[in-house]
Amino acid sequence: MLSVIIPCYNCEKTIVKCYESVIKSIKHSSIENYEIIFINDGSSDKTIDILSEISVCNHSVVIINQKNKGVSTARNKGLQISKGDWISFIDSDDTVNENFYAVMMDDCKEVDIIVCGVMSKIHPRLNGGEIKLNKETYINKILYDLNVFGYVWNKIYRKEIIQTNDIKFLDNVMFMEDKYFNLQYAHYVNSAKIIQENLYNYFEPTTSTFGNSEKKITGLTVWDKLISDPLYKNYKDEFKKEKMNYLIWLLGQLYAEKANGREFFLDELKRNKKYINVVLPKFTMKYIQFKLLLISPYLVGWIVRKKQVFRN
Repeated sequence: MLSVIIPCYNCEKTIVKCYESVIKSIKHSSIENYEIIFINDGSSDKTIDILSEISVCNHSVVIINQKNKGVSTARNKGLQISKGDWISFIDSDDTVNENFYAVMMDDCKEVDIIVCGVMSKIHPRLNGGEIKLNKETYINKILYDLNVFGYVWNKIYRKEIIQTNDIKFLDNVMFMEDKYFNLQYAHYVNSAKIIQENLYNYFEPTTSTFGNSEKKITGLTVWDKLISDPLYKNYKDEFKKEKMNYLIWLLGQLYAEKANGREFFLDELKRNKKYINVVLPKFTMKYIQFKLLLISPYLVGWIVRKKQVFRN
């Protein structure tokens, strides 16, 4: 049985298209038993009315209403009530390809996780085929491969592994919560299957994340927890490098948003400047931003702010 978990927050403009793509893909596959769990995370628009109409037409739809607690709590609630052997997370403003579940669930008995490529403006196009990876190689893909990465929506998970090892999303983390979940899960993976097709359609968020400084800061918690976790002692160096990468990005956001307390994180960057100078590849955009932050963080903030205006 497949459980599809879809957190919903003010998604009245996208949820029907998302749901229809999921249903079409399930019907196009050999899946006989499924449930679609919508977690309405305190929406204030017409999302709940639309979900209610969907549930009348499909008795395999489950709706859970909760006060607005964030996507991590919503996904945890979905996991808690799910009945499937396999778990699929879908974002309410995205869609899946018609072949998504047919390809992903084909011959999945011998692997612990199935991953597909992503269709978007920034993800490279894949040419088909599949590869199988061991745990170590898969963790490296989560960290560095843009078509694997720490997303949850382009993957299908074994419920048994999640349940047995009490794997959850961090309720108090608003950024990088999906990467934390994936790296926790990856520790128990013996074999991962990577589908070399862009089967998940990622669209730019309908609500801007620009200005959510407090949420972005929580992403550092992910790297601190992973660095200090003895389960991941073999990856401590990689996680530390990734924390510094995140810190550089975060500081650009904080200075662009003129956030309070940004000087504290700039001091942390300065304390680690020798380390960063050694591990960060030279002449990359991230390295240039790092150097500029040391010289003039306000200039970096201005550049990031201008890029955001141009993007919108």
